[in-house]
Amino acid sequence: MSTDFKLNLGAGYMRKLGNDVIYIDHGDLDIDANGNIKIIPEDDIVTQVAQKIHIRCYLKRGELFFNLDAGFPYIQISKYKNSKTIFDNYMEEYLLETEGVASMTSYSSTLDNFTRQISVQFSATTLSGETAEGEVNI
Repeated sequence: MSTDFKLNLGAGYMRKLGNDVIYIDHGDLDIDANGNIKIIPEDDIVTQVAQKIHIRCYLKRGELFFNLDAGFPYIQISKYKNSKTIFDNYMEEYLLETEGVASMTSYSSTLDNFTRQISVQFSATTLSGETAEGEVNI
């Protein structure tokens, strides 16, 4: 059996394809019989990088029992008044640390104080020189 377990994280993102912007539904993990975790699809590096950025955005510091330092420090940053600038500085640096990201082409975020949600828009250049774009609502 080539696959023992598959998980759909239920996320999606927008990707520019030529002059069109299309929605790509992604978020699958494939755990094989040897315990190796792969991001699906394996052959699309741009989708993999965008997916890794999505996953990293949703991971809060302290959530992983085996590595409490992994994840973004949402709670620590929220303690500061006018913390959007601090958030943006930390988040952009955090996204640059994502595996497969060579540089950030653009970054912006929008804070909705009423719903207490933040939307992060990004465009990152992959190590292969392609552009991964997306938006994450946190």
